[in-house]
Amino acid sequence: MSQRIIGDKVDLDYRNIQEFFDRRGENKKLGSKYNYVLYQDDCPDLAVKRDLQEKKKISQILHMEAGQRVLDIGCGIGRWGEYLLEKGMYYVGIDGSHKMIERAQENLKGYSEKKLITGVFRSCQGV
Repeated sequence: MSQRIIGDKVDLDYRNIQEFFDRRGENKKLGSKYNYVLYQDDCPDLAVKRDLQEKKKISQILHMEAGQRVLDIGCGIGRWGEYLLEKGMYYVGIDGSHKMIERAQENLKGYSEKKLITGVFRSCQGV
């Protein structure tokens, strides 16, 4: 795609999106695990910094406490799972890409309070 689409509703081809993330999840040459979802392929250190900065900013506005259950839709490699599990929360991650869920399973293998699911959310009734 050469141009961004702004202001128009566009139908998404979920098969193409899933294939994109499956291919990305298979890539073994990325410098940091965060590159799989933060796209700083030429600068792995920047992906790590972006991850830390995002978690710091967003966690300030969320009211998270140990023991809470958290659902992460589009969890990718489970990078939020690392943060939330370390804070004592139960983490459920769901992603449409089986390859990304495989990466999440590897990244979160040291934690027991989690569930990772391959699946998608495409519509919400009543929203």
